[in-house]
Amino acid sequence: MGANPNDISASKPTYLSRRMQVVRGKTTLYKDICSFEEKATLVKGTAVSRPYRSKLVVKTLGADGSYSRQAVTDTVETLTIDTQKETSLYVTDVDALQSNYATKNLYAADAMTAQDEYLDGQVLAESANAGSVVGAYEIAGTGSLADGLGFTLTTDNIMKMFSKVASKQKKKHVPMKDRWAILSSEAYEVLWQFIAGRESMLGDKVGQNPNEIGVYHNNRLFVTEGCYWTANLVVNSTASDGDTVTINGVTFTFETSTLDAIGKVKAETSAAVCIDNLVAAINNSEALAASTLGTAYYELTAANRLLLDGLVAVDHTTYMTLKGYGVGYVTVAEGLTDVASVWTAAEQVQHILFGQGKPIDLVVQKYPNTKMVPRSGYVGEDLVVWQLFGKKTFKEGADTMVDVLVRTDAY
Repeated sequence: MGANPNDISASKPTYLSRRMQVVRGKTTLYKDICSFEEKATLVKGTAVSRPYRSKLVVKTLGADGSYSRQAVTDTVETLTIDTQKETSLYVTDVDALQSNYATKNLYAADAMTAQDEYLDGQVLAESANAGSVVGAYEIAGTGSLADGLGFTLTTDNIMKMFSKVASKQKKKHVPMKDRWAILSSEAYEVLWQFIAGRESMLGDKVGQNPNEIGVYHNNRLFVTEGCYWTANLVVNSTASDGDTVTINGVTFTFETSTLDAIGKVKAETSAAVCIDNLVAAINNSEALAASTLGTAYYELTAANRLLLDGLVAVDHTTYMTLKGYGVGYVTVAEGLTDVASVWTAAEQVQHILFGQGKPIDLVVQKYPNTKMVPRSGYVGEDLVVWQLFGKKTFKEGADTMVDVLVRTDAY
């Protein structure tokens, strides 16, 4: 049978769906673990201070009734409203009029979701200020108490993780009531395998907070895709021409001569300068537009820049720390000639946060909502969503929190 001789494609219309596709966002948990008690104090102003007292000890009373007076010291900590963030776009009146959908409303909702997720990522990063840490030293007995090395979480050691956290909290006199754990998706998967899918082991969730997945080892359980994450890249010597560092699929290539392509980073004359330039490239500290030549690097494409959203590089001269806010984790790799210049495997760490009550103080002076701003000289409006907030983990809150360091190099 031959091919169809007819061509009636011109009379076959293509229709738009009655709705746009769902844009799913991360589950945000900051409202479950943050205290908002200072909100009334900071309706106006920029900061609030909260002191704490020095510790008293028991001494022996002298046989003659003499005693020793103890010096006391008050120490003050301050929460400052110092973070202001915006998400903005421009919509012409023509587009708004002719669109088959409520374009402004839909993008406004997306912008507010992005702002909410940003705030959540910043709050979960307070794990860095936890009063206690559980890492490889506690779980595997390797390294030292303060080395910051993570451990690989498995079904064989997950119970030990919960037990070590409980022990750390007990030593800080943390009440048993209202303890919680914020697990990553990956840690939750390990827990699920450990309990062999027996959901009853997570307790009865009926009528509880919809963000909770159950209770385990006296901890209310939450799951997030937005854990705080950190990794360290050691650079011992000057990078060679063509050496690479890859972050979340984005490749930076060191160049010893002219920067001539997107993602190129100037190697210069020392390891320290290599780190300087790589940090600048990751953070786009020269404020270059997409695909623009700079003195330290050649800027990425906008698409690649989006892949680095939530990541901030910190320069430590001999090594670089990559901090991921709300990212869960990202994959990293390197193609550096110097074999000692590497991403340290045990320092690619997902920070699982345990706590009690609401240990992190948060004041949001301006919650994100939509502000429509007429654009001079244009038939259309800028859609601006912005927020203003400050956060602080005071000592009393830090004492209840435990930062669990889980390696992600095997993910």
